[in-house]
Amino acid sequence: MCTRPWSRRTCTPSTYRRRTAGVPLLLAASEEVKSRYLAPVARGEAMFSYALSEPEAGSDAAAMRTKAVRSDAGYVLNGVKRWITNAGVSKYYTVMAVTDPAAGANGISAFVLEDGDEGFSACKCLASDVAMQVTTDAVQLLGGYGYVNDYPVERMMRDAKITQIYEGTNQIQRMVMARQLLK
Repeated sequence: MCTRPWSRRTCTPSTYRRRTAGVPLLLAASEEVKSRYLAPVARGEAMFSYALSEPEAGSDAAAMRTKAVRSDAGYVLNGVKRWITNAGVSKYYTVMAVTDPAAGANGISAFVLEDGDEGFSACKCLASDVAMQVTTDAVQLLGGYGYVNDYPVERMMRDAKITQIYEGTNQIQRMVMARQLLK
């Protein structure tokens, strides 16, 4: 659940493609939101990522399927984003979601999510499992060459494995998600 909506902008898809993750805040966020999120970025303590692209839509904002529905606590975002630069490294994410489907590209709003917000445990779990599966297959494909440190695949597999461990192991995250689903 995202409880920090900050902007409703009228932008064309080409405008979205030209923006970097923090620029929408500079252009449209309240002073309170700017100080909360941009100050840590300016101090080098945090970084923003931009979540626009989707599996079925790519960077075509008008074809976006991620929805944001108003709730008592703010907004609930539901959808899938892909190809997010610095995903897993950034603390903040500018996530684009449809709030008014009838308005087409003009019905898209931007939301700031933090890496610890509800739903990011599931994303981290899935992404790290996929990374481990891909690198394990790559090592297997390369045989002995995939195992030795003469080639980067061995390091990539180690890097993928640590993502299953840090910020809460995937096993613990699965238990937390299961508890949430059973409520």
